[in-house]
Amino acid sequence: MAKSTTDKLIFLSEAIFSFKFPYPIWMVKVDCLQGCLAIEARSDQSMEHSFSILDLKHLKLTEVTLPIKSDWWLTLLGLSGGHLILGQYKNQKNPGPITLWVYDWIKQVMVQEIDHFQLNECSEFNIYGKALKGTQSEEIHIKLNNLQSGEELSFPETFKIGSPSFDTVAAYLNTQDRLILYEVAYLEIGDHILMNYYYQDGDSLNKSLVWLANEQLVIHEDIDQNMKGISSESFIVLGKKLIFVSNRNNLKVYDL
Repeated sequence: MAKSTTDKLIFLSEAIFSFKFPYPIWMVKVDCLQGCLAIEARSDQSMEHSFSILDLKHLKLTEVTLPIKSDWWLTLLGLSGGHLILGQYKNQKNPGPITLWVYDWIKQVMVQEIDHFQLNECSEFNIYGKALKGTQSEEIHIKLNNLQSGEELSFPETFKIGSPSFDTVAAYLNTQDRLILYEVAYLEIGDHILMNYYYQDGDSLNKSLVWLANEQLVIHEDIDQNMKGISSESFIVLGKKLIFVSNRNNLKVYDL
């Protein structure tokens, strides 16, 4: 479907999946091999939170019920091969070692527990740390996503204000009525160009997503509003699916 505007043709695309969680989405992790997302949502007011799995092939959302106490200090670290990797902080004032849990959400069984785990690094691809045992320690490496198998996982590159790349992307966006601030995110996938940018709206900051296909505008919308500062989260592309969070608690998936 398309509609004419005064300056360009805009092609409207419908989300293949859109779900509004009851709480803000805190974390989204990807399993390239299984083609799934793990979503952690939590409320600052009620201190409640939940974990869910989205099967991107069948667009089926499953809420995960854990066999352990799911308190505020339990958080999502990764997703790999049908396993949720979770970390539970022991002391809010002194994070220190955590309890590391590996939960098979398909079989609904806990497959591993490491009581004293010193987390050193956590990314979409690896978790590194040490299992502490008295005066000794054991190096632990959990591989999350293998770039050689499964769907290709792509992230945008971020350019800070003042850099030549920021100026190039800002000029390309050509938002005449909006002054682009702080940073921009840019990703090119085939004939698709995806971008994030920030702009001032009164006393607050808004974050906008732009998607162009074959130089035609598909989406240009605010995906976060009334922000107090910039966020580390952005969109991701898994295979041919664009995935992002809109207005904190709405998870959206589009086919590119």
